[in-house]
Amino acid sequence: MTDYFRATLPSGENPGADLQALLRDRWTRDVVVTEHGARDRYHRSFEVRATRTDMILDGKTGGRTFVVSHGPPAGIIAAELTSKGWSLTGPPKRRFFAEFQRVSTDLVQRSENVVLSVAHEKIVEAPLVQQALSPIRNIIVWLDRNERVDLATLAGLRKPESQLRKYLALLENVQYARREAGGWVQGERFPTGTSGQNPKEFYDGMLARAVELGFSYMRQVIGLTQMVGYFFWSNSYFLTALEANKRIALQEDDLVKRKARYYPSRTQTPIEAIGQLQRVIDTQLLVRDDGTVIGDPGKTEEYLSVAKQNGLAPA
Repeated sequence: MTDYFRATLPSGENPGADLQALLRDRWTRDVVVTEHGARDRYHRSFEVRATRTDMILDGKTGGRTFVVSHGPPAGIIAAELTSKGWSLTGPPKRRFFAEFQRVSTDLVQRSENVVLSVAHEKIVEAPLVQQALSPIRNIIVWLDRNERVDLATLAGLRKPESQLRKYLALLENVQYARREAGGWVQGERFPTGTSGQNPKEFYDGMLARAVELGFSYMRQVIGLTQMVGYFFWSNSYFLTALEANKRIALQEDDLVKRKARYYPSRTQTPIEAIGQLQRVIDTQLLVRDDGTVIGDPGKTEEYLSVAKQNGLAPA
């Protein structure tokens, strides 16, 4: 293909360094080249990785944490020594950059899963999330009281049947419901022996578990966009804490910039941003402290521990 990477470098002893300088000049400064292998003195290959140097400013102490992270290999460039110098060939630039983006997106999504595992109870406390999940909560309450539900009953939720089926599919996926002739009954994971529990705590607990297990379905299939903003702000703080390797206080402007970096396609006006961030603070997953924003101590410690257990620590 004509868009494959091709170049010729001088026939020096260190073509890897020359290749890195070339890519940083042509592509981006955020790239590093390392030796991959050598078949003989005339044939060598090099790995290309994305690299990033980040400075995280503690908004309370003024302390600076510098983080240098390298992604996994995004591609291989082969080098052959000829009479004209090192002849280089490799995949097209767009393929490298697609891999850079995939790795970045993968880190953000894996962090989202950790946030869900440690903070799902907090997430469902947000009034906007409660509103978004209200139809699902109503179905759970009905199943708890009546042990069975059908579409005729669910018509009372005043939602299209297609949407009702999505709610039921979610409850099936988390095993809170299962199909039975003519309707749905309590599934294997539906809690039993709950008569002595506080109803709000019981139903909120079930919702939290549904969010933890079924968030991707909620976002992609059901389209509960009301809760997505809350979640993105939470993850942006915790990812920053992971990079700093500690619970860190951030100036609000810094957190806004980091959220824009982790979620570049999720643009917001300043008034939308401050409103969504406040909703996270209202549930105390994040708190204001002396003009900064900082994570709840217990949840931040738990997030950092689980993230490292899952191999999310920056390379």
